[in-house]
Amino acid sequence: MEEGSKLSEAETTAIKKAFMTASEALGAADWPVWSAFWTKDAVLMPPNHPRIEGLEKIRKFVQADLANLKAFRPSDWTFEGRGDLAVVTTAMEWTFKDGTTKTGKQMVLMAKDAGGAWQAQKVIYNLNGAP
Repeated sequence: MEEGSKLSEAETTAIKKAFMTASEALGAADWPVWSAFWTKDAVLMPPNHPRIEGLEKIRKFVQADLANLKAFRPSDWTFEGRGDLAVVTTAMEWTFKDGTTKTGKQMVLMAKDAGGAWQAQKVIYNLNGAP
């Protein structure tokens, strides 16, 4: 990116806070708080599944797919962007109520709304498999 086009520390902090709030809400099945992380016209591209368009369809998919989730933890963050757009990558770990875990990675296109809140616009992720 061009010089001067990087996100400020305040912006990366705000984005990370939005992620962590949504992650905690996901583990608690707090769907109103989790939904606030997404734009209404968001797109989710999960592994081995057609793209899912729109917040309501994404919520229904996540509720069904992660019904036994206990915790979700993003880590290993990278941030790029400028203005009202940012691309965030993280590693991910899902912990389920039966004690099993899954790991993966994601790329998230974030958009800043008129009120200054960062929301997920497009998300693609995949799971780590055996080498």
